[in-house]
Amino acid sequence: VQDHDGNVYILGQFIGGAKWVDGTDILPFSAHRNRCAIIAKFTPQGEMVWHKELYSSYTDIEAYTIRMVGDTALMLYAWFMFPFDYDFVIEKNELYYFDTLLTTSERFPKSPDSLQTPNLYYSLITLGLENGNIIEEHFLTLNYVKNDGSMLRDKYYGYLSTNHGIRVSFNVDNEGNILLARHTNDLMYELCDTCPDGLYYWSPNEGNLSTMRLMVDGATKQLDVPLEPSSLWNWQIIKLSPHLDSVIASTYVFDSTWRYSPNENISLILHSIDIDANNNIYLIPFRSQNPPDRMPVKNSDTLTMDWYSCMIRYNSELIPTGLVQVTALHTPEGYCVGSLTFINTYYDSETNSLFLNGTSGRDPQYTTLSYNGEALNLMNNACWLRLNADDLSLVSYGKARSAGTRSYERTYLYSDKYSWSHNGSFVTKNNRVFCQVEYQRNILFEDNQISNPYGMGLFVWDYDGHELEYIDYNSNSDHNQQAYIFLKDSNLFLSGTLTAS
Repeated sequence: VQDHDGNVYILGQFIGGAKWVDGTDILPFSAHRNRCAIIAKFTPQGEMVWHKELYSSYTDIEAYTIRMVGDTALMLYAWFMFPFDYDFVIEKNELYYFDTLLTTSERFPKSPDSLQTPNLYYSLITLGLENGNIIEEHFLTLNYVKNDGSMLRDKYYGYLSTNHGIRVSFNVDNEGNILLARHTNDLMYELCDTCPDGLYYWSPNEGNLSTMRLMVDGATKQLDVPLEPSSLWNWQIIKLSPHLDSVIASTYVFDSTWRYSPNENISLILHSIDIDANNNIYLIPFRSQNPPDRMPVKNSDTLTMDWYSCMIRYNSELIPTGLVQVTALHTPEGYCVGSLTFINTYYDSETNSLFLNGTSGRDPQYTTLSYNGEALNLMNNACWLRLNADDLSLVSYGKARSAGTRSYERTYLYSDKYSWSHNGSFVTKNNRVFCQVEYQRNILFEDNQISNPYGMGLFVWDYDGHELEYIDYNSNSDHNQQAYIFLKDSNLFLSGTLTAS
């Protein structure tokens, strides 16, 4: 992210051996192989101002996103485990927590005594821009509550955590409210009445859970979020007040009429959650192609997710107000063999345009892509759509054209090898669309063929989709990875990873 002065703040993941540009170790624990999280501030000229580390010798640190809070602070969502305080742990473990080396868990608020899992922390940490010092921090424990008001627990470890908050997506709106999107398993557990000590068992089609309770800062605050019958692979959005004093609103993404079956092979992930200047929320979920049914969007009578990915727009009250879904024809056997996978959005206030970028693929023999009945010539291309931000009607689109016919020759805007990547952000301004593209040979742009086996480059279009310019920074390796793009005044900042083989 960037502040108003153009300073750049980056979040990185590092393991043992990582060094700064001057050759010094990023961490004194660099011999360890655990993954740590680093936040660093750079000037627009690339000079480092400060850096902060979050590292555990016990396990990996999970931290994937930082957000700017107004123009005064940064917010980080992180998941980490402090070493168990049990007698059977022999090895001494440490936590390096933003300039402080800790060997005991006394630094953090304790959960109630009956919650015997004080070592697990889901945290929201706010850092100052000037020096990176901690301004505010909150630690969450997510627990299930049964219909009778008691908390679900097991025999050995106390109350059962929801345990699926490791890669929670989050964002901050213009009032400082916090949006969390979590992968649910709310039907996974059911109290076993015949089992001793209130044990639970896996029950994907039944369940007796009523509430998820957020225990904030050692249960100083207890925030209840309603649950309902829902698929194991659903997502829930929770809107919290700036200091986690209250739950403002919550909703599931898909309606409870769609239910997971153990015999169906489906996965559902979240690519992005974006917020514009008007506090509209843009959510991009992605699903596998099975089962071949439509998934109804909750609180809507008309919106349904068809294949692969869509963009669901919500207002500030978490009510769905629109959906963008590029559809495809199916094979005679009923399987969809074409798709357009959205990655993220960008709102252009000057033209009231909503841009979505993504990639299309699969066999063009059976498939025609279309949006609201209009055919799109996008098969096997990296591409973007420009929509009217009010009614989501199609205005134009652009693409980086692939001349390949086989799946490994397709263009793409993201790398599934790195699930924590931010997947090729792009920006628009003054009738220009800038997007980084990862590609594999046989790419056509401005009628020039790009034939590198693996590569990355910056592609530039105008708003009508005309191809303008291509800048290559290929290193002939399949480990290249693009990240965010920033446009500050007339300066374009690119981030990513280049690997030389």
